[in-house]
Amino acid sequence: MHIEIIHKGIVKQINDNHLMVSIVTDASCRDCKVGSHCSSAGRKEVVVQVDSLYPERYILGCEVAVIGYKQDYYYAILLCYVLPLIVLISTLVVLLLLNSFSQMFSAIFSLGTLSLYYFILYTQRHKITQKIKFILQEK
Repeated sequence: MHIEIIHKGIVKQINDNHLMVSIVTDASCRDCKVGSHCSSAGRKEVVVQVDSLYPERYILGCEVAVIGYKQDYYYAILLCYVLPLIVLISTLVVLLLLNSFSQMFSAIFSLGTLSLYYFILYTQRHKITQKIKFILQEK
């Protein structure tokens, strides 16, 4: 069973079969009368790339619904937060248990492995975008 998560967005850019959609997350400001004039810390704009077979259906500035699946969000959280934390802590613990390295070297080396992890993640971004998909729905 696929649980959908739906966000309202605005089409910002159209390139070939890709649309750049701006999603404004404003959990605490949604019902506020002056929300559009405020620069609250809870208000954040996220731009996502959505593939579309028919980009000619959309025009710049039109309002759309961006649909994502909950399992894709969990996969993204796993890649961006959980696995890097495991890499960082496990590298640090292993180096400290070897006892032949100083704490400073262990910490710097752990951050280096984290940098390597994110570099590998960056090189695999095309495979990841094939797994994590968004769907557009016209309003």
